[in-house]
Amino acid sequence: MAKLVNMRLKSTLTITALLFVFTCHAGGPDSLLALLKTVSDDTARVVLLQNISYALRKENPAQAKNYAEQALGIASRHGWKMEVASAWSKIGMTLSNMGNFQAAAQAQQEAIRKYGEIGDSLRMSRCIQALGFVYRQQGNYAEALNCHLETARLFQKFNAKPAELARSYANIGSVFFSIKDFDNTIAYYKKCLDIQMKSGTPEDRA
Repeated sequence: MAKLVNMRLKSTLTITALLFVFTCHAGGPDSLLALLKTVSDDTARVVLLQNISYALRKENPAQAKNYAEQALGIASRHGWKMEVASAWSKIGMTLSNMGNFQAAAQAQQEAIRKYGEIGDSLRMSRCIQALGFVYRQQGNYAEALNCHLETARLFQKFNAKPAELARSYANIGSVFFSIKDFDNTIAYYKKCLDIQMKSGTPEDRA
């Protein structure tokens, strides 16, 4: 068991280093796709497939979904719970960008469940935030607000980065703006701004 863990750790560290080089210097999904052709280790392939999916999520969401599903298949076969949860979240992102909001919500809910099973509260919180975006795109502002409020609560509880908490407040403000509750819009945008001013860091992306 220890040998297996060490092998997976070594593989993950190697591929993470390669990803940094390729994304920072070569850039773009083409470099990741070229790297994928040279990699046979399943741990490394899962990491690459998910990074490719994320890179393509806006430009070509259908293709991105395919790569995320490949990652899900490999991770499920090996019983890698963290990677399974991450793949479900990537699938949710791509479905949302394809306009299939019902399926996107289901995928994010599955990611939330999987992260909950392994006790990864921060990543679970980010998926709740992503689910809030899906509901907002559907015009389901009540559920969107519930998700973003819960995200903010969890970010506070589990000491997320200040930029993440700030973004959660901005998301809440945006939902209130959509339902024309301008007092709460201003209140939550102010919370966001206060954190940014104190931390001196820009928002993280969702």
